[in-house]
Amino acid sequence: MKKFASILMVLVLLLMVPMTFCACKKTEGKNENLSSVEQSGTTGSNEVSEHKDQEISIEDTEIQYVTIAPHEIPEYKNQQISIEDTEVLNRDGVSIHILGGSLGEGPTRVLKMHVVNNTICNQGIRLKVEKLVIDGFSDTPLWEREYEMGTTTESELEFNMNLGNSIGIWNPGKIDIKFKVEFTDSLLYYYTDVTVYTSLYDSSKTYDFPYAYTFYDKDGVKMSVLDYKYSSSGDAELLFLFENNTECSITVSTEDSLVNGIPVYLNVYSMLDPEEKTVYTTHVYKNDLEKVKITKVDTISMTLYYKKDSNYKNKIACNPFELSIQ
Repeated sequence: MKKFASILMVLVLLLMVPMTFCACKKTEGKNENLSSVEQSGTTGSNEVSEHKDQEISIEDTEIQYVTIAPHEIPEYKNQQISIEDTEVLNRDGVSIHILGGSLGEGPTRVLKMHVVNNTICNQGIRLKVEKLVIDGFSDTPLWEREYEMGTTTESELEFNMNLGNSIGIWNPGKIDIKFKVEFTDSLLYYYTDVTVYTSLYDSSKTYDFPYAYTFYDKDGVKMSVLDYKYSSSGDAELLFLFENNTECSITVSTEDSLVNGIPVYLNVYSMLDPEEKTVYTTHVYKNDLEKVKITKVDTISMTLYYKKDSNYKNKIACNPFELSIQ
């Protein structure tokens, strides 16, 4: 009986040893895990804190605070201009000449043309203005006309001097025009370029904007804030000067814009050919501001990007800027 009891006690002890070992191992593992969590949490907190400091530091060093110096735009001038006979095209039976210029209503200017369509392919033509460059600043007017086969007529090319309100150029001195000639009964077309000089042309004249703020000037691309203007409707216009002094085309756009620190979409999308510059207008609409309960604009913050040619994957970001509205 004693022998049986001894054997039973040995069996019980043998069973208790693994249970004790497992319990100890489990407790030890739990402590290791807690220690690991605590250590990881401390390190992670430090890393987040350092990362935040870095972000703030980057913003503080890169964001540009912009103000536009006080300035005056030259007022509207009613100046008569004269233009000598300039040949635009003489090809395949199509003849186009610019004979002169005149003033339209307000900022409208008119080029008077003589058009003859005696195409050898016996088709009508559609004449479009693809690009208009006035004194070095590009514009894209919406102008096109159709001329039937056998037509000989006088025609007027009208365009607005938008540069007047923007930078004070009310009357053109030099006009570069890219025409597109389309045949109405086929898919054939071609382009032709012409430069027209008016009586106001001065080859020594340059345009400088000392009041503008240049927020990007690198690798042949220059971007400046020109002005902020209000209209009678309560809307406003933010004016940029974009200059592409490279050998490739660029596209300028924005993805981030804030008004008084509140997200408001302000559209910027401008395509510039090589060696081209343009005054670009971004509209700040009163209705958009009212939707986010903004009654007065104090600041506008924005980040612009540009892409070279058709490379839509590699965007180059300009330093963000914040414009204070006086």
